Amino acid sequence: MYAKQKKASWGQELAVLVEMTQNCITENARIVQDQGEYQKRYNGLVVRYDTAKQWFDEVTEAIAARSVKAERLAGFIKTFEGQTAPLWDFDE
Repeated sequence: MYAKQKKASWGQELAVLVEMTQNCITENARIVQDQGEYQKRYNGLVVRYDTAKQWFDEVTEAIAARSVKAERLAGFIKTFEGQTAPLWDFDE
């Protein structure tokens, strides 16, 4: 469950960063400002977004990998429970 919480947290972070970036762009279009400062602020938001996106993708991949592993283990358990005779040998 921890990974799903992390995914939700990073998803929220991404949404906030997208909104902040859009606000930054809108403000630049409406208000005359130092373009060097604007570019610095914009680039900072982009870096933060890229970092959050990387973490979000890593957590998403970990969740998917665990899901596949859980399905394989469930199949193994189902097969194992269906055995009527004792297992003398183990075949992977």
